Amino acid sequence: LERRSTKQMRPASLTKVLTSTIALEELEPKSPVVFSSFAKATGEKESPVPEGESFVRNDVIRFAMIESANDAAVALAEAVGRKRGAFSFDDAISLFVQAANQKAKRLGMMDSRFENPTGLDNDDHYTTAQDLFRLVSYVWDRHPEIWEFSRAMNADITSMGDKAYHIEATNQLLSEFPALRGGKTGLTDLAKGALILLYPVHPDRTVVIIILGSDDRFGDGRNLIH
Repeated sequence: LERRSTKQMRPASLTKVLTSTIALEELEPKSPVVFSSFAKATGEKESPVPEGESFVRNDVIRFAMIESANDAAVALAEAVGRKRGAFSFDDAISLFVQAANQKAKRLGMMDSRFENPTGLDNDDHYTTAQDLFRLVSYVWDRHPEIWEFSRAMNADITSMGDKAYHIEATNQLLSEFPALRGGKTGLTDLAKGALILLYPVHPDRTVVIIILGSDDRFGDGRNLIH
C-alpha cells in the first residue's frame, strides 16, 4: 500500500535512524561520546544531560531513539566526525553529513539528501517514504538493536561519570500496541508529523509503516495498524 511514496519530503527526527546506524558502524562500543557545548546548543528537543557529560555509544543512541533528543544525535555525529579526523565541531559535523549521504547512496536512497544529524528543518534535507523503507530494512537486517532500543517506553541511563538520567519515549503508540517491534517519531513545523512503525502481522512477517507530512501521525499510525 503506497501513496506518494517517492515524493521528497522532510523526515524530521526519522533522520536519527540513519544517525544511529552510522554511529554503530563507526564508533567503538565503549568509546566515550561527549555532550559538548555545541551539542547542547542544538535547540528544540533535548535530553536532561548537562554539557560535558559522556556516555558509551549505545546509551547515546538510546537517548536519540527513545527520547528523540537532538543533542544526543549531534553528540553522536560530532564523535563520528572527530574519529574521521576533524579538529573543530563544524568540520566534525561536515564529515558526518558526508558519511550520512554516502551511506544513503550505498543503500539506494537516491532521492534523499541529509544536511544534519537531527532532522531539523533545512531546505536541502529531504527523503522519501520509499527511501526510508530501504533504510528501515537495512537496520532490521544489520542493526536490530536500534529497533530494540526504540521499543522502550522509558529508560534509566547512567553516564560514564555514574550519574543516572530518566527518559520517556516520544512514541505514544508503544503502550497501545505492545507488539510493536520498533519505531521512530518525528515532528517539526515544516515537516509536520512523521512516524516509522514496525508491526508484526505474522510470527515471521513484519509490516513497515512509514508516515510523512501528517497532521495526526499517531492517529494515522493507529488507523493503519487497525
